[in-house]
Amino acid sequence: MLTPPVAPESAADVVSANTLFAYDLYHTLQRDEQYADQNIFFSPYSISTAFALTYEGGAKGGTTADEIRSVFHFRK
Repeated sequence: MLTPPVAPESAADVVSANTLFAYDLYHTLQRDEQYADQNIFFSPYSISTAFALTYEGGAKGGTTADEIRSVFHFRK
């Protein structure tokens, strides 16, 4: 199976965006009273991958696409 080459800059961008999303989500959940005394476990990679597929399949110029791009730190 051949995989297309990935430019180092684009791989670094994906890692950086996923890290920013993970921190944002963790801090949002941490501040929620429902999770105050609970352990928090989630997979930011799985979440961002699912939304990346949604983003790519949807209208790129709409409000939803803008919101997904903003939350997940995707590049334009």
